[in-house]
Amino acid sequence: MDLCAISVLRCTVVFNLTKTGFNSHIYTTTALTDMYMKFKHQFLYSALKVFDEITEPNTTSINVVVSGFCQNGCYKRSFEVFKRFSKFKLRPDSVTVASLLSVYDVSVKDG
Repeated sequence: MDLCAISVLRCTVVFNLTKTGFNSHIYTTTALTDMYMKFKHQFLYSALKVFDEITEPNTTSINVVVSGFCQNGCYKRSFEVFKRFSKFKLRPDSVTVASLLSVYDVSVKDG
């Protein structure tokens, strides 16, 4: 899928979610954040923007962003988002640990 088609898809999805009011639903915004993270570096800013609009994120929504940044090689950003667990009084789970362990795997391989 080329970047132009992705941009059109993105605008359509965001418009429809906003129009129907689903943009304030935690599961919808988490899924949208995950979708943006999977489009790699082109939409990381969009993913973070959607995530930041979540007033009360849950463990899954934070994991999506931590994991997405790790998968895209943005390790420092993943740790910045990881700090939000304590801000919202949430506990990391096994998904969080697995995502962050990939950072150490890369650093060990790189020496």
